[in-house]
Amino acid sequence: MKLTYEDKVQIYELRKQGESFKRLSNQFGVNVSCLKYMVKLIDRYGINIIKKGKNRYYSPKLKQEMIDKVLLEGRSQKSVSLDYCPPSGGML
Repeated sequence: MKLTYEDKVQIYELRKQGESFKRLSNQFGVNVSCLKYMVKLIDRYGINIIKKGKNRYYSPKLKQEMIDKVLLEGRSQKSVSLDYCPPSGGML
């Protein structure tokens, strides 16, 4: 299910009120890991991070930089994803 901006804001607010990821996952039909990633992005960069367009361009150089950080520097995919803000944590 594709989440709207309003859904994302609602999920974030409910989570901050103590709602479990499992319950939010069931309610909105979204994978728990995707919800956790989205909440971490919002915590780090603010709510406006979820407003950006879905067609963000990642140059080959930037993609290689992200991959190198994981493969050559030994950083975790999650850490690199949070630093570069791809639309999903699994993009790497």
